[in-house]
Amino acid sequence: MRKEIIKDIKFKHSYNTYTLSRLFTQHILRKSSLHHYLNPATSKVPDPHTRHEWTTQPNGKSSHSLIVINDSRQEIAQVGERALLTTSLIFDELLNCNRGGQNYEYERNKFFIQDATNNAKDLGSPSHILTLDVLWYMVENNLDAVEMVIGSEESRGEIEFLSKRYGDILGNDMKKAQKVTPAILKPLYQKMVERFKEEDGIPKGGSVKWDTSFYRRDWNFEGVSEQSPQIEILKEYYRYRHDTEDKPAKQFVSYVKGRMEEAKAGQLFFASTLMSMIAHHFGYIDINDADYFTGIALTQTVGSNHSHPWRKVADSAFKRNSDWHLDSGNFIKSEVLKLRRQMEEGTFDE
Repeated sequence: MRKEIIKDIKFKHSYNTYTLSRLFTQHILRKSSLHHYLNPATSKVPDPHTRHEWTTQPNGKSSHSLIVINDSRQEIAQVGERALLTTSLIFDELLNCNRGGQNYEYERNKFFIQDATNNAKDLGSPSHILTLDVLWYMVENNLDAVEMVIGSEESRGEIEFLSKRYGDILGNDMKKAQKVTPAILKPLYQKMVERFKEEDGIPKGGSVKWDTSFYRRDWNFEGVSEQSPQIEILKEYYRYRHDTEDKPAKQFVSYVKGRMEEAKAGQLFFASTLMSMIAHHFGYIDINDADYFTGIALTQTVGSNHSHPWRKVADSAFKRNSDWHLDSGNFIKSEVLKLRRQMEEGTFDE
């Protein structure tokens, strides 16, 4: 049996810090509204209605480590200080979770299937991009199992995907973003300068009045949303010029390049950013290249917690109901189907 020990990576999602083991121990099993596990295979482990997670041992202590085993049987258990679960159980849980009970008017939609899962947001969370990464890593390296120490909170610093599948996408897009972002932003910056000089009555060859209040400026530019990462970096630069004591102040392109280097050196990606990057590659995200590359090149300063727009699949015929957009749950299901086929049959269709 080929087994490998991997680090329990620390990462951020929204405003909370998680670890990789937490995804497998707390966010991988479906629960009912009464906080019971829904999968019959979980009858061997503590039920969550007791306020304990399944990794809790009879003595009340948490298991020391978690082992994920590549097996076609649905199994979950505790053996000594180790918690065990199989890939088949993980696949079954993720595939059987839809959007949970839709209890509010805005959630109801004829396109969505109701189910009894009370923690659907956990199972459809963008954080599971790291769960999928571990499973692809097992496939690529022909591993029978991986083990991680629970709660070790070790971090590799800058998050890098374990799998080649996701790592190549991340690496290629980051390189391209670093290369093209200054060229993307420069024309928009020039438009900003021309507009502000016109507003201030500055003659040709003059300079923008950087001491003018940020809030008195018009940040609406044709074809670019005010929430765009492109506009955010313009606003950030304007604040820098307004407040800076640097003599001389950095020019815009130099400022952008410096910010990109800071972001690259200290990247702490949000899980939602990682999910967006991978989902964008496979066509699930509806965003223009300028916003996409600017957002990830400057992910530490702008766009780090941006929720990119998911592709719309269908319009709702009912004005009170939301249109049907793809989401992270759809992407997770797609990847799980490919993983399951690869693990069971040795091949899959992209």
